[in-house]
Amino acid sequence: YNQTSMVRTMEQILGLPPMNVIDATAAPMFGCFSSNRNNKPYHCLPSNVPLDQMNKPLSALKGKERRMALKSQNELFNEVDGGQDDEMNRIIWFYARGQEPYPSDMGKR
Repeated sequence: YNQTSMVRTMEQILGLPPMNVIDATAAPMFGCFSSNRNNKPYHCLPSNVPLDQMNKPLSALKGKERRMALKSQNELFNEVDGGQDDEMNRIIWFYARGQEPYPSDMGKR
């Protein structure tokens, strides 16, 4: 599924007509839903990421953490499809997974 599939699905749930030919021809996300009602109560998990804390300033960073922060400030990352997808994925992976090897690098050890 993609973004237009999500839009098409929301339109169908809300009974709205498509906005244009793009979402009119998008595949609704039927596979994400069941015809069986689930009455179990929903229990949310508390966030394990502090949402009230800002990133550390560059002056407080060292090593790979500082290099990744500097790379992420590159103007190429300010544009959608800036052409540095692999580099951005590696930066995001580092901040999410730390020193865990990047998936494409796992076999290179």
